[in-house]
Amino acid sequence: EKAGEGACAPELETFGPRIAVLLGERAQEVSSIWATGSTPLGPKKDGPVQPPPEPRTTIADFNIIKPLSKGAFGKVYLARKIAT
Repeated sequence: EKAGEGACAPELETFGPRIAVLLGERAQEVSSIWATGSTPLGPKKDGPVQPPPEPRTTIADFNIIKPLSKGAFGKVYLARKIAT
């Protein structure tokens, strides 16, 4: 007997058939998704992806008041967001 062989045999005998069933079910789901052109979240949408509604927050959106600390992961500053 090889090292490690036989140690998992009861688990394989118990769960092997169940895994085969689950994989078969998943394969059917995927094939139906491809056939219908929809996803579990809804039909595929053609066209460009819309940008986020608001611009991303950047460092330029803040007034730096004072440094608080320096550490291994970077510097920490006290800042106030600029009113828009």
